[in-house]
Amino acid sequence: MMLLRDLKTILTLAWACALAVVAAGPLTAMPSHLRPHLYDYAPPALLEPLDNDDPNLLKGWSPVDEQSLQQTLGEAGLTEKVVKIAVYRGFGCKMAAIKLQAGDWETGRFSVDELNADAVKVLKAVFDGPDRFDHVDLWAAVPMTAPDKVKWHWPVFSVSAWKRQYDEIGDAIKTPAEALGKVGLVRYDPMLLDHASDRADLAAEAMTLGMPDLTGRRDPAGNETGTPDCSALRSGCAASRTVAITIDDGPHPVISTLMLKVLADEGARATFFLVGEKVLQQPQLLREIVEGGNEVGNHTFTHHRLPDLRPDVVRAELKETSKLIEAITGKRCRLMRPPGGDMHASSMAICAELGLLPVFWTRNTGDWQDRPVHEIVAKALKNVHAGDVILIHQARPDSAESLREIILGLRRLGLKAGSIGDMLNGAPLIRGKAPSVIAQLQAKGALVRE
Repeated sequence: MMLLRDLKTILTLAWACALAVVAAGPLTAMPSHLRPHLYDYAPPALLEPLDNDDPNLLKGWSPVDEQSLQQTLGEAGLTEKVVKIAVYRGFGCKMAAIKLQAGDWETGRFSVDELNADAVKVLKAVFDGPDRFDHVDLWAAVPMTAPDKVKWHWPVFSVSAWKRQYDEIGDAIKTPAEALGKVGLVRYDPMLLDHASDRADLAAEAMTLGMPDLTGRRDPAGNETGTPDCSALRSGCAASRTVAITIDDGPHPVISTLMLKVLADEGARATFFLVGEKVLQQPQLLREIVEGGNEVGNHTFTHHRLPDLRPDVVRAELKETSKLIEAITGKRCRLMRPPGGDMHASSMAICAELGLLPVFWTRNTGDWQDRPVHEIVAKALKNVHAGDVILIHQARPDSAESLREIILGLRRLGLKAGSIGDMLNGAPLIRGKAPSVIAQLQAKGALVRE
């Protein structure tokens, strides 16, 4: 397994390129959830305004700080346009998330060197400027349009950094690429490299993977009949005195970092169930999750309900997410959580085939429904017992604030906040053939669908 620790190594794993889905056949033959990944690659389209559907440049989490950062970035001499700024103050630190639109509007040109240079200018503005931040997530995106006219923003570059990493750059560094090589894993999307007028000078630690082939057509047929012996987990070992904290849907700029700081400050661990597409866009955040002593699991590549997908597509979603996690962390992925907790016998059997243990939950905080912090905490802690599994999301700052209160509340009850792995030994796993496991989960009140 290749590890991404060598600052002189560029990760160029042999993966299906970002256009693999285009070659899979006519649009009518494409699984519907993959249609947004049929990219419109025309360079003029990649320079259409990103902010035409959201004219608000500032996120609104900390308006005064965001306005100040907007002014600082406006004086930084950036080539790319700033299209979103978010600032969060809390837990003794100050964090920023900044989105740029990749490409030079005046020349219509994409340049890796200019993007590297803009990234370093942003780091300097954030860490050396008047606002003095502790952490920044920076990414550059292009507008994408699918054949069905669905539009969204596709990140083609990303870097995440703490001030302590920035401070290590030093005066001896001569190029922006050298500077970025000091702060962590930098992502360059193949789309950016395809259209760039230059591409030779990448950061020392660079990930250049594109979207994998998720059509399922490259996977041989597997066992979808429900015959493998299957296992699933809904609760852990009560003797461990541990309650598992499971955090879904990331990694997410700012929110993931906030949650990691809470866990580190409180000496706690959690299991992060990650979406492959988001890992692809923000690989440094995955690295920080693992370096913080936390556990990671597979939450599929595109976060679609598994029973709605063909079995070969389910297999591809899970395999490619595990491959990506393992490539970045060097650790095999053994846990998975189905989006929405929604599984049927076929997807359960595929998990057994791939060596993945489906993990459900006993306590759903409902934080994704924009609940206030006190309600999220109350849903997590009411009648909580050792061995319970709490579900929370990387949704918004309130989720991070709730996480700290949940950990403190468990501690007051004599319980420890931990990961699934912390209470897996001796856990009452649900075992049997796939249809039997589904039936047992339904009987226990887990959210699954036949």
